[in-house]
Amino acid sequence: MKMNDIVINSVKYASSNWLKLVLIGLVVFIADLSDVTIRVGSFDLSYILLGAGFILGIYQIGFIFRIIEETTHGFDEMPKFDNFLNTFLHGIKETLVTMIYFIIPIMLVIWRKL
Repeated sequence: MKMNDIVINSVKYASSNWLKLVLIGLVVFIADLSDVTIRVGSFDLSYILLGAGFILGIYQIGFIFRIIEETTHGFDEMPKFDNFLNTFLHGIKETLVTMIYFIIPIMLVIWRKL
């Protein structure tokens, strides 16, 4: 498969449902907004944004896992935004696996610096 075909297929996949694309974009935006410190009067909104960003970030990882899983099974459309708990649990599992995979490289970097 040529690189041109890969890019065209990815754009078609992402634009197959604009509502889902906008919703996942909002999830990513809110998850990335969590590092912004916002104070409204005496109320610190940054803690709420941090919590929401953490939960939505884990959900985003789980949703990406569902996209990969469903496309490998031959589906041509983005997955539905259903079963929040299942997608969130997939996100936790993916995060844990990624952290485990990075333990050895991080230890090697730290060991090399000492």
